[in-house]
Amino acid sequence: MLPASSLVLSVMVNTSLCSPARPQACPGLTLPRRVARMLLTRRDALSDSQQALLSKLTAACPEMTSLACLVRDFAALLCPDPANQARLSERAHAARAADLPNIHSFARGLDLDTQAVIAAVTLPFHYGRTEGVNTKTDG
Repeated sequence: MLPASSLVLSVMVNTSLCSPARPQACPGLTLPRRVARMLLTRRDALSDSQQALLSKLTAACPEMTSLACLVRDFAALLCPDPANQARLSERAHAARAADLPNIHSFARGLDLDTQAVIAAVTLPFHYGRTEGVNTKTDG
């Protein structure tokens, strides 16, 4: 069974692409995982056919267009920079303003631990790779 967010993405993608108004846009069903991977991949790392499909998917409906913009905006924050603190606030506000309930949930999650999120996007170092390593034992 698909998680709720995957189910919503699947319905949005497949319904909007396969609507009677867009019969030529329905080459087959697109898996939500595939769409998510393409949204999360840098555009320059996608093949030409993947870029074309992603463009078609993100233009399929206003929600997908909004989702793609928000994903790109948040992805830009992954390169640590002290200026990201202000950008994070702007992106979180935009996420709350979007008509996407799952993105609202993501923004609420950011609010739950604001200081950790700010540290993650502003500081050039973090303990992500070593987290949990000290609990491993040789044996």
